[in-house]
Amino acid sequence: MTRSKIFVEAVFLSSLGLVACNNGMKFEKAAELTPTPAKATEPETVSPPPPVVQNKEEILKFKADVFLKEAELDVVWVVDNSTSMSEEIAHVKDNLRDFADHVAQFSSLRTYVLSKTDPSDYDAKFTVDVRGFAGGSHLTAFDNLVGSKDGLFWASKMVCKDKKDCKETLKYPYCTQERCKNYYDPRVETAATNFLRPNARKAFVFVTDDESSELSAAKFLEIYGRSFDVSRLKVFSFVTLSKEKSPCGDTAGLVYQELSQKTKGASFNICDANWRPHFEAIAQSLEKSVKNRFAIKTGGTVKKVIVDGRELTANQFRQETAELKINEDLLTETSEIEVTISVEP
Repeated sequence: MTRSKIFVEAVFLSSLGLVACNNGMKFEKAAELTPTPAKATEPETVSPPPPVVQNKEEILKFKADVFLKEAELDVVWVVDNSTSMSEEIAHVKDNLRDFADHVAQFSSLRTYVLSKTDPSDYDAKFTVDVRGFAGGSHLTAFDNLVGSKDGLFWASKMVCKDKKDCKETLKYPYCTQERCKNYYDPRVETAATNFLRPNARKAFVFVTDDESSELSAAKFLEIYGRSFDVSRLKVFSFVTLSKEKSPCGDTAGLVYQELSQKTKGASFNICDANWRPHFEAIAQSLEKSVKNRFAIKTGGTVKKVIVDGRELTANQFRQETAELKINEDLLTETSEIEVTISVEP
């Protein structure tokens, strides 16, 4: 056999898978190469766009005379029941009903009296007796003893919603004996959630001839601010302005005067013989703060305001949280108002 023929046969056998072994020659079939099929490309999943949620629009129509009475206003009278307060308490009782009747004409008024109000279990001379009260129609009396130095303490109890948070700050005042417990109204501690309205403007009126020894003005505003909007609060006070200006008083009510100043309220001389002008001044201040304001749904956004058929420009009305204020020179009692409000669904 020629060399070339041997070479060709060797190559041929090699292609069949020749394997060399010690005991001779063995042939195996060559492995077949099976092509791997290409993976099918899955179409890319595209998420549909989120649905467009359209805000709901509400249109309110009303007369200005209704509009002017819609602003919510809570007025709280905190009156000292000390034995030196008989004349001052008489002033409050003489003027409270007329005051509430007047304020109710321009607001949705609720009146609260935080003081001893039941003369059957306390000296009538030092009790703010509100039996038969009809002023402004809505009155809540908290039959709670207020001492000469703890008016601010009880006001803080009234506005504090988180009792655990306020527990250390608002410990009971000096009268902790068993007999005094009969003079405390437990509803005071639930007033912030059960009585005071969340969106109402608020006014506190303190009547005392002494100073607050329990809390500072800053601390009261801090406690108040945990539950309500401080910018919508006014504080008024009938207090001892100084020993020179108020000789009938006990101690100058500097904390109350500071509160009145910080909230743009007013302080009055507790020794004045005639309190009616002071009650009128408080009413005028409150009227100015709520005038031409309308309560609107919380979360709604005012989009358009029309007065007597004319759409107002952006600088002629203002939305403040849950209130709408319209420039007072644009309204009369017969004006017709239309307000478009956008509300999230």
